[in-house]
This record gives sequence, C-alpha cells and structure tokens, in this order.
Amino acid sequence: MTGPTLAEPDPTWLAQAWLRVDPNPNTRQEVAELLSHGGAALTEAFTARLAFGTAGIRAPLGAGPGRMNRVLVRLVASALGTRLQEMIDRPHVVVGYDARHRSDAFAHDTARVLAGRGIQVSLIDQPRPTPLLAFSVRHLRADAGVMVTASHNPRTDNGYKVYWHEGEPLRSPIDAEIAALVNAAPLVGEDELVALDHSNITEVDHQMVEAYLGSVTALLHGGGGRSARVAYTPLHGVGAGLMTHALQAGGFPPPAIVDTEADPDPNFPGMAFPNPEEPGVLDGLFALAAKTEADVALANDPDADRLAVAVPADGAWRLLSGDEVGIVLADHLLRQLPLGDAGLLVNTIVSSRLLEVMAAEHGATFERTLVGFKHIMAAQHHHPEAPFVLGYEEALGYCVGNLVRDKDGIGAALVIAELVSDLADAGESILDRLDHIHHRFGVHVSGQRTVRYGDEAAVSPAQAVDALRAAPIDTLADEVVTSVTDLAQADNPTNALIFNLDHARLTARPSGTEAKLKIYGETWAEPPTDDPGQLTRDRTASRQRLNRLLDALGGLLSDPERRQTATATAAGPGDHDAADRAQALFGEPLSDRADSPLSRAAALRLIVRCIDLTTLAGDDTPGRVRSLCAQARRPDSADPTVGPTAAVCVYPNLVGLVAELCQGTRVNAASVAGAFPSGLSPASVRIVDVHEAIAAGADEVDVVLNRSAFLAGDTEQAQAELHEYRRAARSKLLKVILEVDELGAPAAIRKAAGLAIEAGADFIKTSTGKSSGGATPESVLAMAEAIAAHTAAGGEPVGLKISGGVRTADEALGYLSIVHATLGAAWLTPSRLRFGASSLLGAVVGDLAATEADPSHR
Repeated sequence: MTGPTLAEPDPTWLAQAWLRVDPNPNTRQEVAELLSHGGAALTEAFTARLAFGTAGIRAPLGAGPGRMNRVLVRLVASALGTRLQEMIDRPHVVVGYDARHRSDAFAHDTARVLAGRGIQVSLIDQPRPTPLLAFSVRHLRADAGVMVTASHNPRTDNGYKVYWHEGEPLRSPIDAEIAALVNAAPLVGEDELVALDHSNITEVDHQMVEAYLGSVTALLHGGGGRSARVAYTPLHGVGAGLMTHALQAGGFPPPAIVDTEADPDPNFPGMAFPNPEEPGVLDGLFALAAKTEADVALANDPDADRLAVAVPADGAWRLLSGDEVGIVLADHLLRQLPLGDAGLLVNTIVSSRLLEVMAAEHGATFERTLVGFKHIMAAQHHHPEAPFVLGYEEALGYCVGNLVRDKDGIGAALVIAELVSDLADAGESILDRLDHIHHRFGVHVSGQRTVRYGDEAAVSPAQAVDALRAAPIDTLADEVVTSVTDLAQADNPTNALIFNLDHARLTARPSGTEAKLKIYGETWAEPPTDDPGQLTRDRTASRQRLNRLLDALGGLLSDPERRQTATATAAGPGDHDAADRAQALFGEPLSDRADSPLSRAAALRLIVRCIDLTTLAGDDTPGRVRSLCAQARRPDSADPTVGPTAAVCVYPNLVGLVAELCQGTRVNAASVAGAFPSGLSPASVRIVDVHEAIAAGADEVDVVLNRSAFLAGDTEQAQAELHEYRRAARSKLLKVILEVDELGAPAAIRKAAGLAIEAGADFIKTSTGKSSGGATPESVLAMAEAIAAHTAAGGEPVGLKISGGVRTADEALGYLSIVHATLGAAWLTPSRLRFGASSLLGAVVGDLAATEADPSHR
C-alpha cells in the first residue's frame, strides 16, 4: 500500500501521492498541472470525493478523488476485496464492462487488484451488456460482481456498479462498509497488481452468453407467437449482438438495426445524452421502423439494462411510457398465471398505482418499494412464498422473472416481442391492449419533470424539498391536497414527499447522484361507462390535469425562496384595423387549409419546437429559471417526444444559468439585451449588454429597435445601432424586436422590418411583450411580406418571431397559416419561425393531447 488515504486533509500532499501512482498519462498531466499552479483549483480537485453508494460510483472522467479515473477505481477495488475477504476465505468476483471511454482499463485494473489479493476473478472477455454481468454472478455462484458502466449518462461519464451474491445490486449496509474502507485505504501502487494472465484471473467467453440465452428464452411461454418484426437500436452501446442472438434464439425474425447506431461508440455521435427518453434520440429508430414496416420498435440504453418501446399509431410511432410498458408486461404475464396465483409484482413509489390494482384483482402479491432496483429485488426476500413475476420502475427498467436480479433490457424485449406477436395473431395491438386495461381499471396517466440545479443555486434539491416540508401546502393548481406523505418519517426513510389529491398523486424527491429534483405524477379516472368516447375524454382530461399539477408543483419546488411566482404575461393584441387578407388567413388554421403540409397534431408539435419559453419578470429568480428549463426540455411530462422548445429566454444576469442547465440539449440560451424593453439607454451601454450576454453563454440575443429614432424619422441612427448590435453578437443569432403596436400602420412595420433585415438581423420579432400590445394578424403579415420581398430580391432567408398576446393553439395555428401562405413551407421550422409567448406552451401541449387522443378534436 502506498501513501496517504482519501481522509488526508492536505490536498497538495494527496495530489503528490496521487501523481506517483497514477498509470494514465492524461490524468497524470492534469494532476501535474494542478500541482504546478496550486491554489483553489488544486484544492477543489483534491477535496472533492465521490460518494460510494448502493449504485457504486458514477461521475465524469478526470483526475482526483471526485472523478472517475484509474487511481480511484483501483482504490475501490481494493476496498471491495478487503470487505469480501472479511467474510469469505477465497472470494470469487465476476468483472464486466461496457464500451465507454476507459471501461476496459477500469475493468482490467479491478481484476488485477482483486487477483493480486488472492481473489478468484472471472473477467468477461469483451464489452458486454450489464444484464449479462448480473446473470453471470448468479450463474457462476460468485460472491460479488463489478460492472464498469455509466448506463445512459453523458459521454463524459463512467461508473462502477457493484453486485453482491445472487447477482443483486448492492444494498445497505454493505455499501456504507465498503465506502468506509475506500476512505481508509491507502492508494494502490502498480506493484500491488498482477498481470491479466495471472492464474487467479479466468476469462469468461461466449459460453456465458449461451447460458444467458438459454435462461432468458425460458421466459417465453410455450406456443406463443414469434412473428413480430422488430426495429432496434442499441444507441451506440453494447446491446446489438446479445439482442440479435436473443431474438433469434427465441424464434423471432432477426431485427432490423439502425446501422449508424449499431456499433459501440463511446462518443455517442449525435446524442448529448444517450438516453432513449431524451427527445430526438430515437428519430433514427422511428425512421427505420417506418421503412421496414416493423411491428414494434425497441431501444436499449448503452449498457442494455433499460428498454424503450414504441408502437405504430396513426401513421407515426408512439413511444410508450415506462409505466405503460410495465402495465402491458404485467397483463401479459398475469394472463399466463392461474387466477389467485401468489406471484409477486413490484414497482416503486413513483411508478403507476395501476399495477397494484391489477395484482389485487388477480389475487397476486404486490409490493411498492423505494426508487431503485436494489429495493425492487429485495422485495422477493420479503415474500419467499411468491414466485417473482415482474418488477419495474417508470424509468424504463424491467425485470421479468428473477434469472437476472436487476434491470434487463434484453429479457424484457423478448417478452415484448412475444406479446406483440400474440396480439397480432389475435388481430390486436399493444394500444388495443392498453385500451382494454383502461376500460377495465380506469385510465391512468403518468409523467415526470426534472428540475436541474446549477452551481449558482442558493439551495440544493434536498433543501428545496425540505422547504416545502417545513411549509406544507393545502392546494395545488386550485385543487385540494388531501394529504401529504413524508417518506423521511417512514420505517425505511428517504427524502421524498408524496402529495395526494382526488384521483391524483405527485411525488417529489432529490436525485441521489445529480444536482436535480425529480417530480413524478399520476392522474386517473374511474372505469368508463359504455359511452365509446369516454375513454378518449378521460385520457385527454387526465393528461391535461397531470401537466397542470406538475407545472404547479415544479414551480413551488424549484423556487423555494418565493412560494408564489407570477407568470410573465404578454399584453393583448392592439385594436388596429385588421387587413382583410390577414384576418382571412388567420381565421383558417393551417391544418384546415387544403394546401397544408401538416396535420393538426404535426403543426402543434412544430409550434412547441418553435417556442422561446420566456421569463422576463422584474423579480425573476434562479428558481424560476430552473423550473422553466425543466419545462423547456420536456414540455409534455407524459410524452418525451413532444418538444423540446427552441430556447429559454431570460434577462442577461440569468443567461449563464440557462446555458448551464440546457447544455447538451437542443434548447438554446437566449438573452434580451440592448436596454430591453425600451432601447433608450446610451448606445455604449447597450453594446456592452450584448457582449456580456454572449460571454455568459447566450446562443441568441433579442435586441430592440430604437423606436424613438425611427418614429422621429432618424432611420440612419436606428439602423446604425442595429449594425453595432450585429457586430457585437458575432456569429450568434440576432433577433430584432420592432414593437409593432408602437409602430402603428402596416407600412411603418414593413419599413422597420426592412431596416432590421438590411442591418443583418437573423430574425425580426413583433414585440417585447412588455408594451400595451403584441402580435396581430396584420402586423405578422406585414413583417412576412417584408421578408418575402427581401428573399425575392436575392437576400438570405430571415426568420420571423411572433411574440406578445399569443395564448391559444388556434391563434398559433392561425399565424402558421399567414407564414405558410406568405413565405412557404420552408419557414415552418424553428430555424426560421419562433413564438415568444410564455402562456402559449401549456395551451398547445394540452391541445396536442386532445388532438392525438381524438384526431377530430378542434
């Protein structure tokens, strides 16, 4: 053993010892540079500590004890070995790894450290899925397992997951005991590791794959259908080979695989987060599924322990929620059990209550656990008399049977393929089966919001929950909160609050691994009557209600400094005389026109993607921005394929927070600048404002036309200032606000629009939303005509932003009609069209829910 431990209080001494044992040249260079500069950066890097918990450790790659690196991995492996040898004379550990950056090195170091301590190691031969590792621990009767993976975290991360005997995720108190050993053990030097060809290390090869396939195919019932045509993506992860072999071993046709995502790639090209729940991540899968006329589309996350399921619906592909998949799996499995069978079904406190209702009707055993598969799998020990049937959590994790005692995206995929085949043989689909379940038990709709916290946060997510705990609420979105369950006071305590309402439940908890707050919700209805339209109405009402409740609770929890936050509202349209053509176009929503390229649902989805979600209140707080960013990333809590919005727009002092919270997403950080909203401060101050917004991370800057100069006839001054804005914004998007209600007549609006376009505006925008008026059909038509004249003369396309007073889906569809008729279909994209109306998003999402539930909705 070498040098100090992680308990060493002197960061310089720890860093010097770290440098001596670090075998990686990249992290060695990081440490050397930190030591050469010293100061706060060194202190921060070597006083940070990764918390070792029930999921092991997970963090970005980098040097020091607060990041994932070979020094830390060797230290954790040594601590794990110590704990095992305290219990067992000659322990046996299985080690596996995925294809992320440094996963192989971390796995090999783990095997070499353990083998050097006299521990028998079975090392999986190549990057493989996590379920195979979990299976191998149990199959080989090992005492523990290590899987090097960061699941669906960003490409910059890696992690180290520990399994205990029986292949179950590590549970308390073993996690705390290993954590204490990690902190107490000296750093591990190279001389304490053995070579990979040491006699204590045995390679695990394809024979383990064959054993897994033999077990997982036994999940299928005899005589079941095998016709399902599967489209599949492993999202650049390690699932493709095992998934293909599993489907073929189960008797299904070979899957069609997204070729650009089939091979492991730790950079996950095109994906900020390789997570099937993220908007846009499954676009390639949906395109392949449509092309191949698949019956079902499946996606694993990069280590293949999670599973996403999409099914065809009205010419498109609908991604099922985690709860919907869990419920149809439960229904399928319960149909195979005799009525009254005591089989065990398990889900978590944030998953649908419908599973409990279904289990009770069947006479099966049910348990609801805390979040995490360690708790789900522990439930089988509480009910030894009940065979384990299904455990699931809403975050796309499913365990069918207990041959793999953790999430298994391969085994669950096989059962889904069987279900799709069985239903097809009966002339049905998964959506038909969901209809049947909801007819029988009532509609249940679930969803969630994630509020991210940045470094600026005055409170942590845990403190935000504590603040609401200390000041309980009795109403939410004008509904009565009938009771609040505080799980911090439960027998198995955790920091979570459950808000119970009539036919609704919301749960809020801080993440255990990241600076974010998770808010889950479910609404439900009584079983419908014989009215054939009741099911559709219940789904629409439940989904709309769920979004209202989640928005309200998200606002309270993300802004604990102030319980009530006023929503920034735009003024209503002015009372200018309407041009006949503008009103005619506006009165006929785009989706109703014969020349429309979009259905109503597609147009509503476009509008969501074109919205600049805005908060420009004088009392804005970071809490308000956290809530807004969460809503922008996932506008519809029940459907992650809706959105995200185009941007989040804030005052300059908050743009850095937006840039941080939306980093790696398709949501731009936008800032108002240039003495918003009046534009009358000294020009030098306005230019500095733009520079500072860009420096803070703004992707877009909204500036205002100097209406005083323009209306006084000094167009040269007005345009000169716009040229200065253009230079200050550099390559970022520049959106020039005209404030159309102050300009008055359409002729003046067209002239001001032309002025901004000539000065280099990327977008022209109707209003600030802070004046007495906002967008009107005639003002939007005038601006669109100015853009059309510019492009007809050979100019580059310029975008149009419609802001102020747009509150309903029909109004937004009316403006789409004007834009399409004047500028064409090429402007129906967020790169050329935006809506700046804070109150619009909820209205459009609600209307979309109604439209997709009933295409005849208006």
